[in-house]
Amino acid sequence: MERLSLDRWASPWLRHQHLARYHWAAGFVRGCRVLDGASGTAYGARILRDGGASRVECVDRSMDAFRAARRLGGTEGLSFMKANVAQRFALQVGKLCRDMPNKAVPEIEHLHHSTVKDLDKLYMQQQLARAGTPAPRAIERGRDRHSKRA
Repeated sequence: MERLSLDRWASPWLRHQHLARYHWAAGFVRGCRVLDGASGTAYGARILRDGGASRVECVDRSMDAFRAARRLGGTEGLSFMKANVAQRFALQVGKLCRDMPNKAVPEIEHLHHSTVKDLDKLYMQQQLARAGTPAPRAIERGRDRHSKRA
């Protein structure tokens, strides 16, 4: 699906559906930090900020969307981050799993236990990818330091 933007034509029912969801959610965010995943041009983030959110972090894969959001104006109180939403959330959940028992994380994040396990697995894959593959050790005359001497 193409990105929905309020400055371009979109099907009226689709536009109404998006706006209705953000206005509904805005009633629950007063004083909260909010992550608006796949935020696009941040029209929904503006609604959440105006609903009283203490902070709204807009996450999207496209820098073009953020440039469009800034061009449209009204981005005060919003922060923008180019990232994959699932990876960003996996980072948050994975860090929690490092700091506390895994059984406590689903309660804190209001997630099903299997979802936490999947996000933790994604987090660990990200950590392994960042660490890279270790270089092979030099083997001297066909033996390494762990082999038995004859």
